[in-house]
Amino acid sequence: MSQKRTNVFISYARADGVDLAQRLCRDLRGESFDAWIDTQRLAGGATWSTEIEREIDRSRVMLALLTPGSYRSDICRGEQLRALRKGKQVIPLLAKPNSDIPVHLESKNHLDFTGAGSSYRTALRKLVADIRAGKGGVPLKE
Repeated sequence: MSQKRTNVFISYARADGVDLAQRLCRDLRGESFDAWIDTQRLAGGATWSTEIEREIDRSRVMLALLTPGSYRSDICRGEQLRALRKGKQVIPLLAKPNSDIPVHLESKNHLDFTGAGSSYRTALRKLVADIRAGKGGVPLKE
């Protein structure tokens, strides 16, 4: 009997988060998660906003890569807020040192993927453990 793979949506800004997003996607797939990023899963001609909404709704987990670009991006903020409103497990990942954090993620513990204080592999092991344990999912309170 096969176990259903956990769907993970990776929210990032293309301006400064694409390299980490692609690396995480590849490594999480290697850990048997169904990781999703737009550059690898959106077909030509697709309505990207509809597909992104569908994938957020389908996913159990959202990784919010925190960078200056994602802080400025209305799209990233919208993705994060939708995931919180839908009760998804949202895990903020500090992807660039000194990145500002949107107020709706301020109270959530983040994992450091900047390389400061821990290696990528160490941070990835912690992330995988948190996803498997279901940690980090607190619905947005009104």
